[in-house]
Amino acid sequence: MVAEHRNLNLSFFNTKKAKYMSNMFCGCKSLINLNLSSFDTQNVIYMQQMFYDCNNLINLDLSYFNTIDTRNITDIFKNCNNLEKVKLDVELNKKIIEVLNKFNKNV
Repeated sequence: MVAEHRNLNLSFFNTKKAKYMSNMFCGCKSLINLNLSSFDTQNVIYMQQMFYDCNNLINLDLSYFNTIDTRNITDIFKNCNNLEKVKLDVELNKKIIEVLNKFNKNV
């Protein structure tokens, strides 16, 4: 079960045709290291709660993600309480800032 692993190397995953990555790592509370460098995200439109409850993740590099067509990133890092550093691609960075701005206006 993925939720019990501390290190995941998914460099062999073929995600070229993936459209949904929502909840992909949801509940992976023991996960510390995650290698997603081979993920092809150009067709992914949903990433909501992708890392939800990944309490032990500290660093995450998503700088190589192509998120131009991604529409939903709601709660992508929710309950990632130990996450200190996240590298983002330009489009994902814009989308996260957009979500944060909407949140701040509703507070």
